[in-house]
Amino acid sequence: MGPPETKRCTNSRCESQGKPLPIEMFPLKTRRWADGRTVKYPHSQCRDCLNLAKRERRDKLKKEDPEELKRREKAYRESYKDKDREAFREYQRIWSDGQRRKAGVTPRNWNGGKRAPDKVREYVPCTDEFREWLYSQNMQGIERALDQARGTIHHFACGERKTLTLDLAERILRYVNDGKTLDDFWPLESDVCV
Repeated sequence: MGPPETKRCTNSRCESQGKPLPIEMFPLKTRRWADGRTVKYPHSQCRDCLNLAKRERRDKLKKEDPEELKRREKAYRESYKDKDREAFREYQRIWSDGQRRKAGVTPRNWNGGKRAPDKVREYVPCTDEFREWLYSQNMQGIERALDQARGTIHHFACGERKTLTLDLAERILRYVNDGKTLDDFWPLESDVCV
C-alpha cells in the first residue's frame, strides 16, 4: 500500500470545494524528528490555495510597508544568488528564453562568439550602392529573420560600419530576394579583405 492518489484541501475558500484533488497538487512538507528521521508528507492545503495566501500576504505588506517588502525581496534575491552564482545565471537564461518564446521571437543559435578555426571570414567594403539599397529595405525584418542584434543592419545602412562579412551580405541578399546578387554591389575584381 503506497501513498494515496487523491487528497482534499483543508482551506474553506478552495475552488475545489472539498472535492478530492490529485496528490501532485499538494507540495511536500519535510519534518525532522527528534530521533533523526526525516519524514515527507503532503501539505494540508493545495498549491493554488498556498500561492493565493502568499500573494495576499505580499499585497498586504506592499500596502502597509513597501520599503520592508523591497528589503525582504532584495535579501532573498541576494541570498539566492550567493548560494550558487552559476545556477542563478542558468535560471536567468532559461527564464529569458521562455519570455522570448512567449513573445514570439525566434531562438538564437549562439556559438559563444567562437568560429571554426579553419573558417576564414571574408570582409567586403560597405559600398554606397549597397547602403542605399539596404536603407530602402525593411531593416527590422531582416534583423529578426537573420538573428541579428537590433540596430545591426541600420549601422550598415547609415554608414556607421565600413565593412561587413561576405557571409552576412549574402544572407541579406538571399533573404530580401529581389534579384540583386553579390556581383551587383561587389564585382569580382573588387577588393575582398580577409
